[in-house]
Amino acid sequence: MLKRTIREQRERFFGKNIDDKIVVFQSDGWGSARLPNKQVFQSLLGKGIKLSFKENKGFRTVLDGFESPQELNQLLEILLKHKDAEGKNPVFTFNVTTGNPDFKKIEEHGFREYFSEPFYLTMEKERPGVLNLWRSGIENGLISPQFMGHDPVNKKRWLDGLVKNKLDLQIAFQYGVYNLSRTRFSSDYYSIAYEYLSGEEEQYLKDNITQGLNAFQDFFHKRPCSFVAPFYVTSSYFLKEIREQGVTVFQSNGTHLLPRKVRNGEMIYNRKRIVSGFDNHTNSIQLIRNCRFEPAFYPTENETGRCLAEVTQAFNHRRPAVICSSRSNYVGIFDEKIPGESLEQLDTLLEEIIRRWPDVKFYTTDQIVELYGLQEIPSSRSLASVY
Repeated sequence: MLKRTIREQRERFFGKNIDDKIVVFQSDGWGSARLPNKQVFQSLLGKGIKLSFKENKGFRTVLDGFESPQELNQLLEILLKHKDAEGKNPVFTFNVTTGNPDFKKIEEHGFREYFSEPFYLTMEKERPGVLNLWRSGIENGLISPQFMGHDPVNKKRWLDGLVKNKLDLQIAFQYGVYNLSRTRFSSDYYSIAYEYLSGEEEQYLKDNITQGLNAFQDFFHKRPCSFVAPFYVTSSYFLKEIREQGVTVFQSNGTHLLPRKVRNGEMIYNRKRIVSGFDNHTNSIQLIRNCRFEPAFYPTENETGRCLAEVTQAFNHRRPAVICSSRSNYVGIFDEKIPGESLEQLDTLLEEIIRRWPDVKFYTTDQIVELYGLQEIPSSRSLASVY
């Protein structure tokens, strides 16, 4: 186990040599509704509905929802505060889930059909004014949107539970909540949106990709170049189909989890190790996250120090530092102190990166993709082996 962990850590730094010191921030979870507000959280707890995992070995699950205008503005202010040697600010890649469940329509159809609405309609209802800040952040080069799929929930698994009248799901549904806590690798974990076995729901997945990309186009007036799977889990069919629909880049943590079968109530995966770079078998680019900055999830750890060590390691290996930092760090529905604490650490992180590497460059996901040319020879560990 230890040898595998060390090998996986090393493999995150494999790939094409890049001499420039480049930092990219990738942030998951934007656009998904998840938890409406803290009052709903307290109401569901009062009814015995569990919504989060317990803290375990320093890790905790953080519930979030739509950011408030104030919370997003505070994040943008931190990004505006810092500049690289070329005068450019750090940019957050917002990986956006482009749809949310339409609870009213789903209930009207007896929980037997899944309906969604574009994320921007849900956000405008729940957080008026925040989308104007999104637009401002994009115009000022602080936000760069990419694609995280169309659904924030595994629709088949969720609807099956609702039809079977599972009490906890039904109660949560009435509060506009879908992401109930379950054991992470159990076959009834609802938040892994694209965890489908080979050959399962293929027409739905194809249509879902089309709907999601269209919703992205409608709001951002462009097509995304990259995709990250929720929890890094998708079927191989999904990956092939999204590539055929024009998405050329896959973000991941170095592993793609492909559902293989359910055994004793747990999903079993094929784990495919990949490295950064162009893969001419799939005609796509693999972009690996090699740094972590998740202070909300690891409150007892020094996330700033850890991230700086990983940035150092990336630069020593002549790799871009691709930092994963999810929305949950910057939203205070679960705990109002979280955004302030996370932003304070982010401020320190950026300050230290610029101090230690004065020639650092802040890139978007789109820009870093341009560094990987079409002539690079693909790795034998690439995702192509699953096709």
